[in-house]
Amino acid sequence: MFGCNTVVVIDGAFLKNSDGLSWNKANQVASGIPYGPQVDGRTKKSYNVSKYYVASPPVFRMGPDNKPEKNTIYDIGIVTPCEFDLTGDKPVQLVYMDYNILKPMYIEYLPVEFDATFDNTVDNLIPFRVECKDFPWLDSKKISGAKGASGIGYLTYTPSHKEQLFLPYYFENKQATDSVKKYLDCQVTILNDVLLYYEVAFKIDNALYTSINLNDFRDGTKKIQLSRRSRKD
Repeated sequence: MFGCNTVVVIDGAFLKNSDGLSWNKANQVASGIPYGPQVDGRTKKSYNVSKYYVASPPVFRMGPDNKPEKNTIYDIGIVTPCEFDLTGDKPVQLVYMDYNILKPMYIEYLPVEFDATFDNTVDNLIPFRVECKDFPWLDSKKISGAKGASGIGYLTYTPSHKEQLFLPYYFENKQATDSVKKYLDCQVTILNDVLLYYEVAFKIDNALYTSINLNDFRDGTKKIQLSRRSRKD
């Protein structure tokens, strides 16, 4: 299920938007989520579904060309919880999305390349977790000076489409005209535990890593490249 700006999308191979979902409405239920023993239709391989990650896409103002406006400030959003395991005879999990918790941020995009190990023979969705230990929260009556947040995102390999990661930042004196940008400390980790066919890694200077810090790549001297290998049975 993906929710972004004014659109909620839930249709998929397992989950159908039969009852509809909408923003600003409490106690909505998404039924029919796959759980327990499954069989892959292509390989007939058995696997078990018990762990879930929930993505919270950023919200931002679009320009007339359907792209982010210059100096766009993004509401990153947060999901509680962003991951969970299901156990029990008939398990249920409550999930909350909130775009009024984290301070809005500017974003610097970092290009991502795919090496020759990628093709279109299988599902090419690559989930990852971003952890920013210094992400500031908005102050409220119950919260003051809080820092630290994590979220789930994904990349998709397609030969004709360029993918990007993004690094949040703000201006030290709160104005976009200031020269000093304060980048957040953001660590990105590939979520290989929910990939069925392959394991994916960041390929940096011919070395493989499952986790990288985005600040190491914002000056453009290093490339972010992804590589994958088949899982062994």
